[in-house]
Amino acid sequence: ERVHRSPMHTQYTNFSGWDIYRSQIPLVALLFPEEASDMMQSLVNAAEQGGGLPLWPVANDESGAMVGDPSTVSIASAYALGARRFDTRAALRAMIRNATDPGARSRSYPARSALADYLKYGYVPMEQKGLRGSPSVALEYETADFALAQFARAHGDAKTHREMMRRAQWWTRLFDPEHKYIRGRWRDGSWLPGFDFKAMLYRQELPWRYDSHKSYVEGNAAQYTWMIPHNMRGLFGRIGGNEVVIKRLDTFFEEFNAGPDRPHFFIGNEPVFPVPWAYNYAGQPWKTQDITRRVLTELFTDTPGGIPGNDDLGATSSWVVFAALGMYPSVPGVGGFSLNSPLFPEVDVRMGRTGRVLKLVADGASARAPYVQESRLDGRPHESTWLPFEKIERGATLRFTLGDKPNTRWATH
Repeated sequence: ERVHRSPMHTQYTNFSGWDIYRSQIPLVALLFPEEASDMMQSLVNAAEQGGGLPLWPVANDESGAMVGDPSTVSIASAYALGARRFDTRAALRAMIRNATDPGARSRSYPARSALADYLKYGYVPMEQKGLRGSPSVALEYETADFALAQFARAHGDAKTHREMMRRAQWWTRLFDPEHKYIRGRWRDGSWLPGFDFKAMLYRQELPWRYDSHKSYVEGNAAQYTWMIPHNMRGLFGRIGGNEVVIKRLDTFFEEFNAGPDRPHFFIGNEPVFPVPWAYNYAGQPWKTQDITRRVLTELFTDTPGGIPGNDDLGATSSWVVFAALGMYPSVPGVGGFSLNSPLFPEVDVRMGRTGRVLKLVADGASARAPYVQESRLDGRPHESTWLPFEKIERGATLRFTLGDKPNTRWATH
């Protein structure tokens, strides 16, 4: 045991990594960039003192809980959203080591389990002993690779950017072209047998091999297939185009909190948090507006049990904040937001201590008026469902006009 000192910043522990990188870390970075910078420096310190970036640190130690490389995504996303007062060069070195060195460890745990096979095959084979949910693990690594690519490019490392962007598309090796779902594979390339989508869809008994706790991490094929946040267009193309995708999304959202074994949305767990915004990419943003509003108003209540699932150190409640603001950080490692519609008539988002304010105004806002009729950014028409952080980071006003009927023309091109 050693005593470490951090005179220039506050040292943080207790990062529910797998849970919080998707929305809680981006929210902290947006609202409190100074504190978020200290949090990212804390992860860098953990890597320098413990061998690799942590997975789920708690009480100045590592629990090894969950899977993936969440610290890499957290650092890249926090940086992209303005939290930059930490040793970013040391962070980049740690992130690269996590992604390339199978021997890297966070305390006694591998920084990336099965990394050697991931690098060899371009996916995590099902033969991995002691590692559940190999396709889920691979998707987590590809998300981290993409986030690392963005961070590397921001620091002038073109070689790492190219290599990680290439690896970020390895999800295509797990996309079954026959069934059009993400599936597990063996080392010889064959698909895991026993996949019965009809049984899964109609709530018959799932084949034991596709039990959520064996082949996916707290989810199933219908849920994890959407977890390609960095290339939704590529995914939509392989599924069959916008028309097919929209039909699948419509079916997916027939339930809002279906649990890990049903082929529907599961707001109680993190992997599908961004999926309501998928309609934005498919040309029907009014459905994003409708779904997010219904989830907010139907599943979250002001009671002691008002969160439909574990909060996981702020993961679920931060989703609520973003959905109510009308924007979500849907692409890890990228500074920007996918839009839905604000729940409130006016909100001031104070970004740090320097007086920068993002003012969100929603004319006609009410619980029953979720549909965007038009939007303006600093007085100019904003005909896009994407809001780049660079356009708001110094302060801005985003004004929506909302109504109770969909505007099927707004931001559909």
